[in-house]
Amino acid sequence: VAKIGTEDNYDQNDFVTRVDQEGFDDPDIVIIHGGTNDRRASTPNHVPLGEYGYDIPVDQLDRTCFRSSYVAMVRKIMEKHPGVKIVCIIGDTLNTEKYQGLADSIKDIASHYGFPVVSFTYALESADGVHPNASGAQYMADRIFEVMEQEGLLYYKK
Repeated sequence: VAKIGTEDNYDQNDFVTRVDQEGFDDPDIVIIHGGTNDRRASTPNHVPLGEYGYDIPVDQLDRTCFRSSYVAMVRKIMEKHPGVKIVCIIGDTLNTEKYQGLADSIKDIASHYGFPVVSFTYALESADGVHPNASGAQYMADRIFEVMEQEGLLYYKK
């Protein structure tokens, strides 16, 4: 989610940069699954959490911190695509004591904006300990479907 590195060597794959560069055609729903790389990107345990910055102009948010980067991404998506519905994913590797700050930050931001959250536990089936295998991906899809159904988003059109 956040920019990673030094001022001279920022990671250009952060989510805000991707929204700016790639964007989306005209989405009705955007599913955000981010934070996994933020957990391993910095010392001691993850990128700094920082402040949320809900009232700070987007271009002034600190994109080297997780919370303000996530808020910037969400706000850019909402500005570019009025009426879009957003669903936030908390990946299984964030639902551990060590990274609970990242998971809680996603919950806080989702709550602030009224977004549904789909949270996974570390029990997903995975080939490499991070990325789900076919069975793990099917489980994730089913759980996302359930939450979207509960939220009335399955057939949402803006």
